Amino acid sequence: MSDSPSDAQATYEPTPEQIEMQARWDAAWNNRRNWHLGVFYYAPDDPRPWVPKRGLIVRAKRGSTPNLANPMARRHLGVMLSILLGVLFVLVLLDRLGVLG
Repeated sequence: MSDSPSDAQATYEPTPEQIEMQARWDAAWNNRRNWHLGVFYYAPDDPRPWVPKRGLIVRAKRGSTPNLANPMARRHLGVMLSILLGVLFVLVLLDRLGVLG
């Protein structure tokens, strides 16, 4: 029997630095002061642009929410809002021109 890497299942173990970093992120996520109105996440100490959604009682299983303190998340939201407004503008314009019926 060979002890080559292909024979054994590869396991991933985070480094102590990664464990500490995740603990800091979790602490910021669990801090109620970083959640405004219960849905808007603003945590300058958390570098992640997107974080897991917060459930009413426990952490939500699906989805994510932007960290509004992160510039990248704000840019993503700006792009998504621009696309939405652009589509609405085109639909209103087509309706006024009588193309939609």
